[in-house]
Amino acid sequence: AAFRHAVDVLSAQPRPIVVVVSAMAGVTDVLLNAAKRAASGEEASLVNAAADLQSRHLSACNALGIGFADFIPVELAQQIDWQKTYVNCFTAGIAGVRRSRMPMVLPTEDDCIKAALSMCGKAVDEPKTVVRIRSTLHLTRCWVSEPLLSQLPAGSKVIA
Repeated sequence: AAFRHAVDVLSAQPRPIVVVVSAMAGVTDVLLNAAKRAASGEEASLVNAAADLQSRHLSACNALGIGFADFIPVELAQQIDWQKTYVNCFTAGIAGVRRSRMPMVLPTEDDCIKAALSMCGKAVDEPKTVVRIRSTLHLTRCWVSEPLLSQLPAGSKVIA
């Protein structure tokens, strides 16, 4: 039911729309904490978050799923063990080839975020329609940008 509702809400949005989902545990917390701290003037928190996320992904010893990304920072691209990634993708079957394709490589994580938001079809100063789904296993909880707040189902618990 939660998944169907998410699809219904997203389907009603003007295109294009940005939907972000994560694969690794703890990534959402790192991103949200960094965003809050950066918004309050602690820009160094973005650098710390980038290092943390890079370490988490590289410690997995491969980049399985990298092909689902549209943008990655150059520092991450340079550290991918492509041999391990390709072995994992071959063992994943036919879909594994798509998972190992190289996304666009940009100088920094900040550039990647800016590029993703610029591809959503909205001007820089226009509100973005963004849904952040922490886990596709738990679709009853997500982060939505302000333009979507009015479309949440009745009785939704909104936490600021």
